[in-house]
Amino acid sequence: MRKPASVAVCAAAGAAAVAVGAVGFYGCEQLTKRLPRYRAQRQLLAEYEAAMLPPRGEMQALEDDIVKQMEDGMRKTGSSTILMLPTYVLRMPTGEERGSCYALDIGGTNFRVMYCRLSDSHSKVEASVIEQVAIPREVYTGTADQLFGFLARSMRDFISRHNPTDLSARPTVGFCFSFPMEQLALNSARLVNWTKGFDVAGLSKWRPSGASPDAVTAINTEWGCYSSELLPRVQEDRELDAESGNAKGQMLIEKLMSGLWMGDCARRILLTFARRTQLFGAPVPPRLFEAGAFTTAHLSSIEGDSSPLRSTVARVLREALDINTAELGLEALYMVQSVCRLVVRRSARMAAVALLAILRLQGWLESPRRTVVAVDGGVFLKYYGWRVFLDEYIAEGLVHHGQDAKRLAALIQFRPQADGSCLGAAVLAAAAVAGDK
Repeated sequence: MRKPASVAVCAAAGAAAVAVGAVGFYGCEQLTKRLPRYRAQRQLLAEYEAAMLPPRGEMQALEDDIVKQMEDGMRKTGSSTILMLPTYVLRMPTGEERGSCYALDIGGTNFRVMYCRLSDSHSKVEASVIEQVAIPREVYTGTADQLFGFLARSMRDFISRHNPTDLSARPTVGFCFSFPMEQLALNSARLVNWTKGFDVAGLSKWRPSGASPDAVTAINTEWGCYSSELLPRVQEDRELDAESGNAKGQMLIEKLMSGLWMGDCARRILLTFARRTQLFGAPVPPRLFEAGAFTTAHLSSIEGDSSPLRSTVARVLREALDINTAELGLEALYMVQSVCRLVVRRSARMAAVALLAILRLQGWLESPRRTVVAVDGGVFLKYYGWRVFLDEYIAEGLVHHGQDAKRLAALIQFRPQADGSCLGAAVLAAAAVAGDK
C-alpha cells in the first residue's frame, strides 16, 4: 500500500508530467514562464503534506491518546475532552417493536421531523415520512422558549398533515438533540455546550455529577469534542477555529474531518497558495477571501475529477470562485485537485484513527469479530471517494498494529443509514415504550 507521505509528491509529479506533455498545447514560452511558480507550488504542497498526513507513527500516538481520553471519560475524572456520556438506553431494539412512532432531529441548519410505522414483520419499517424545516436565524441565538416553541409547533403541524388522529393521543417520540449533553435519564439531560452556530439562552450548562450506571448501555462518546496538540493541524485550521464563534477551541478533531468544515479549510489553503505562489495568477481572486464561497460539495467534485484536462476542476473554480480558468495552465488545475485531495485524505484518516480507537477500547483487536458500523451524514453517504480513503486508512492502522489487515478489515462492515439519527431515535423510543408495557 502506498504510504500517505507520498501522496502529495506523487500528485505533484503527475501534474509535472502533464505539464511537460502539454508544451504543445500551451506553448513553450508560456510553460517556461510558469515553471518557477510551479516549483514553488510543489514545494509548498510538500510542506502541507508533511503537516497534514504525517507518518503513521505520529498517528499511532494520536490513536493512543484518544483511547486514553475515552478511558478517562468513562471514569469521569474530569480531565478528558471525550466525554463518554451515558445515554440511559438500557433496552436495545430487538426487531419486535411495532406500531407508529415519531422522531425529532435538531443539530444543524434544518430541523427534521419523522413519522414511521414499524411492521409486524421482524425489523421492518413499513412506512415512513420525513420533512426538513429550515430553522429561523433568530432561533439560533434566541431563548430556550423560542427554540422549543418552534420545535413543538413544527411537530404539531407535521402530525396534523400526516396523522391528525395522533394529536389527541400520546404518540411515541424520540428526540435526537445533536449537541454535547450529559444524560440524566432516558428523557432528561443537561446541555454541555452549544455548537454549530447555536447560542440559545436559558438551558443549563453541564456540571460533573455521578457515575455511569452499572447496566450495559449505549455510550455517547462525543468523539468530535476531542482536542489535542497531537492533531495534524496547519495554520489554516487555527484560523478556521478562531472564526468558529462559540465553538472556538472546541471540537478540534471534528473540524478536521466534518463536511461542515472541509470545504472552507481547502479554500483557506488555496488562498495561501494564491498569495505565496500565484496559483491563480495576479491579483488573488476576490472570492477566495469569502467564507462559505467554497463548500465541501465543491471540494468533492474537484477531488473526484478524473478527466484528462480536469474539466470539472475548471468548471467548479469558475462557478464557485469566479476564477478565469482560461488563463490557468493544466498544472494549476492538477495542483488545486492535489490540495483538495489532501484535505479529504486527512478527514478520512482522522475518522479511521478514531474508529480504531473505539475498537481497541472494546478489545476488538484481541478478539476480532464481525462488527457493523452504521453511518449517517452526507460525506459518507454521498462521497464515494472519501469512503475509499477511509478503507485505506483502516487497513493502514491494522497493519501498524501487526494485524492481517485484509482479513480483519473484512470483519468491519460499514452500513450507510440515511436519516439514521431520526430512525434510530424513533426505534429506541419504541423499544423503551415496549419495555414499559
